[in-house]
This record gives sequence, structure tokens and C-alpha cells, in this order.
Amino acid sequence: VSNPKHTLFLGKEEFVILNSWVQEFFYNLNDSIKAFFILLVTDFFVGFHSTRGWELVIRW
Repeated sequence: VSNPKHTLFLGKEEFVILNSWVQEFFYNLNDSIKAFFILLVTDFFVGFHSTRGWELVIRW
């Protein structure tokens, strides 16, 4: 029986490995790169032109 907390494509072991790799990669970046990456990802999903989108992100 699959666990609904995990993704559909990855098993528990693969998810743990991917998660640890992403954390190690992200934590090893300097703060400027982290800030740029966060802004880039936010802009990609929300769009800088979307006022309502930024309001949702700020409230979250």
C-alpha cells in the first residue's frame, strides 16, 4: 500500500535521497544566490506582474 504523503513517481527511499540532495545543495549556496533563487522560483510560479499572486505569497 502506497503512502499518500509521498509523490506518485518516487518511492520513499528515492524521495529521501532526493530531499537530502536538494537540502545539501541549497544549504551550501551563499545567501545572495539563495535570495536570487527564491525570487526566481517565486517569479516563475506567481509572476512579478500579478499583484494578487504576491498578496497570496505574502499572506502564506
